[in-house]
Amino acid sequence: MKLRAGRGKFLPTLAIALLAFFGIGALGTLVIANSTHQSIAQLDGVINQNIESIKALPSQDSLAPVISIVKADIIPVSLGLRTPGAKTLVLNLSPAAIERELTSREISLSNSTPITLNTGTYNRVRTMQFGETGLLILATSGESIRTTERTQYLFLFISALLIAFLLYLLITYLSNKRALFETAANFSAEKRSREKIQAFLGDVSHELRTPLTVIKGYVELVLAQEEMDSITRKRQLTRVSNEIIRMEELIRDLLQLAELGEAPDLEKELIDIAEIARGFVEDEKLLQPERPMELLIPEQLQVEASRKLMSQVISNIFQNARRHSASDAQIRLELKQVGGGILLSYEDAGPGISDEILADRSAGWFRFDKNRSREAGGSGLGLSLIAAVVKAHNGELEIGRSRWNGFKIEITLPQSK
Repeated sequence: MKLRAGRGKFLPTLAIALLAFFGIGALGTLVIANSTHQSIAQLDGVINQNIESIKALPSQDSLAPVISIVKADIIPVSLGLRTPGAKTLVLNLSPAAIERELTSREISLSNSTPITLNTGTYNRVRTMQFGETGLLILATSGESIRTTERTQYLFLFISALLIAFLLYLLITYLSNKRALFETAANFSAEKRSREKIQAFLGDVSHELRTPLTVIKGYVELVLAQEEMDSITRKRQLTRVSNEIIRMEELIRDLLQLAELGEAPDLEKELIDIAEIARGFVEDEKLLQPERPMELLIPEQLQVEASRKLMSQVISNIFQNARRHSASDAQIRLELKQVGGGILLSYEDAGPGISDEILADRSAGWFRFDKNRSREAGGSGLGLSLIAAVVKAHNGELEIGRSRWNGFKIEITLPQSK
């Protein structure tokens, strides 16, 4: 598995380096070819001009003016004369050697335009008829062009190879550095997550230990005082009963969190979330008739979700209001369609939530507000349950401060298609 992973990282980087190598090579080849073409064109220009000057001579019965024309050029030109039955006579020497006889085909090809031939050296050669039987051969050396071209191609190859290699090293370095940063980031994120879970489990343990301690204390007290009056005994046993109910609620919430954390197969259906919300609003009006409420709920708003879980979310929101805010504190509840989903927005004028939770509002586990949960009742897991339900529905959760500096929660759920 490690070999495959390493090969998987190696091949894309190598492919990029090879693309750079061939890209630079192709571009450099075009530049070198163009430079070589221009140099050859310059040689051809000299030969063609000499040919035109020779053709313009008043007569072609003397070689002296021909030799003068050739010698007068800046670029050295070799001049040869070929006559029937005799070897080529070299009349003017230059770096362009004329050491062999031209074939009939070469003479035919070079009669109208210069061509590249190896006649002892690599030359540009052109021929022309001189007089009735003579054949002039004009040649300029292309050896320097050939040498320069070879040097340029060698330099291009080395440069392209070096650039491709440096690019490969750079990409590998950046990839390793990015992988290192990602590993460090993942380690830090995992460490933070582990710390949150440990803190959460510590809070849960504490919340379970507290009612057990209370129950144990009252039971021992009742057992120790055999002559306790019935009113005192009933009051203490009521406290025991309340703590047992609180433990049951905490354990139930923990079990539900564990169930939601295991990617449950939700029993979704098309529900009218506006109708569900109105039901809890009516309950709130009966329980706390003095509480002012601003309600922005449409007649109907359908969403594909679990009726049971969405009812529990809205129930937890109102329970939070009753437990942690005054009975005359303002509430604002809005339901509306946004884009491809629905938005449930709740705000109140209560004391709000701690800065610790706000600083880590994206966490999956929300820590207890111990003092408030103990004073007002409840397990302290309301927000964690809401977050788990929203996540199970592929929704988004945002908590913050309301317009009255109280508690605010916004839930966005994908709407049914």
